[in-house]
Parts: sequence; structure tokens; C-alpha cells
Amino acid sequence: MLISKADYGDFKSLMAQIMAEELGNGRFKKTHLQLWDNFLTSIGIEPQIFSDSLHPENFNLLAELKQLTLNKPIGYVIGLCGMGGECLCQIYLTAMYKYITLNPYIQSNKETIDWEFWNIHIGEEDIRHRVMVKNAINEIIQAEPSHLPDLAAGYQKAKSNWDEFWGNNYKLAERVKLTAVQ
Repeated sequence: MLISKADYGDFKSLMAQIMAEELGNGRFKKTHLQLWDNFLTSIGIEPQIFSDSLHPENFNLLAELKQLTLNKPIGYVIGLCGMGGECLCQIYLTAMYKYITLNPYIQSNKETIDWEFWNIHIGEEDIRHRVMVKNAINEIIQAEPSHLPDLAAGYQKAKSNWDEFWGNNYKLAERVKLTAVQ
């Protein structure tokens, strides 16, 4: 929705390029969600847990994100999905990786773990994406400074949603004692 709503230019093209990469450039086995599932199964998590571990409030967050993307002005949507989606995601994933790799199970089994998801999301490619998105957003703001308040509001909403999303996941994991192989 962000791509369809954005004006033609560098930002729109960049978001389309990133989306194509996330979707595996047309190859299902290379979609980033599939690569994430591959990582999880390689550390001993059963695939059934993927569907059993979805927090219902996170569905509400996604529905809200969809409505905001449809109904808010483009500056807000860029803050919400561009800065708040693409840029924040990289920051969260970098922090996750740092702590996941400290886990004793991960350390002792690192040779048998499928790292392809992490190689993409904490590597040069994602850092390059973050810089490119930042630069494209800067170009939008320089061309149309009136977008700045909406951009900031969208980003703040995205940050709030990310915090709630991870809080929901943590509460669910505690409640049902979701754990990987010990």
C-alpha cells in the first residue's frame, strides 16, 4: 500500500525493490519469511508453533497499520512504514541477533543452524537499505518540508506499535512457555 500511495521517484522505486527482495525476487524458498522459518526450524522449533504462537493483539496491530496506511497522508505513511517499518526493523533485528547468538544452544550448534535470514538482515545489505531509505526520505522532506510533522507522527506510531508487538510476543511466550530446544 505504501508503494502504491507514494509519488513516483526514488523512494517509490526503492520500496518496490526492497519488497521484491523480501518476496524472494519471485522465488518462494527465498522469501524472507521462509528464510526466518528455516532459521527457526534449524534451532529445533517445530513448524506447528509458527501458527500456534501468534498473539491475537498483533493481528489488531496489523489491521490498524493497514487502515492507517490507507487513510493517512503520504508523509504519515512514509514515517509509519518506511522509517517505522524498514528502518526500525533493522534495528530490532540487529539487537535480536546480538542476544540470540549469546544463547549456549546457539553457540554450540552454530554449524548446523541455517543463518541465511540473519546474513541478510544484519549484514551489509540491510545496512545499505537503511541508508538508502533514509536518503530517499530526506529527498522527500527537502522537496516538500510540509511532510515533516506527518512523517514524525507516523514514525512515533510505528515505534509504539513495534514496542507493543514485541511486548505481546513476550507475554505470549511467558504464558505458554514457548521455548526452543534446551
